[in-house]
Amino acid sequence: MADLTTLAVVKIDANISGVDADRDTLLESLIDGVSAQMQDWMSREIPSATATDEKIDSVGEIKIQTIHYPIVTVTTLTEDAVALVEDTDFEMNEEDLRRGQITRISGNNTQPWASGKRVVKITYVHGFATVPVSLENAATALVVARFFETIQSGKGWRGLASKGVDPAASINYDKDIWTRETIPAMAPFRRMVA
Repeated sequence: MADLTTLAVVKIDANISGVDADRDTLLESLIDGVSAQMQDWMSREIPSATATDEKIDSVGEIKIQTIHYPIVTVTTLTEDAVALVEDTDFEMNEEDLRRGQITRISGNNTQPWASGKRVVKITYVHGFATVPVSLENAATALVVARFFETIQSGKGWRGLASKGVDPAASINYDKDIWTRETIPAMAPFRRMVA
């Protein structure tokens, strides 16, 4: 899976300058982990990628649903091993592309897809050319929060809520960043499976 943020963006957010190979390796690892965790929660990949030979079941409706979306382009599409041609045998309007849906047509009319298991096979490009800003910001904040929890950061946790002046005073941390910031950013992009 591709990352939702970059080392450069994370270092700016965390006010980190210079190059430290060990620290930068740790940050890259955190970026990979956070990006995978967020995309797993959303049940989808966000950055642009290619789905190759995805097999789709059909119950004979006029639309089929791809696993990934939005659809950028369809490279190949077959139904019962017969190659179909875009705008002749199938079509996608802007809303279909956004939702990952493909409509079966014949001439100017819609028609149902053939029914069966794995009856449609498709190769297509999907996702976003650039990561939506809300997801990049959420991923960056989560990476920085996790970095500041490490000993290597040499700092306190990013979500420090309060600390008394007295050295013996209690310290309170706000570690609810996932629920408070990350989930609301991801929710509009979450893939809902029927």
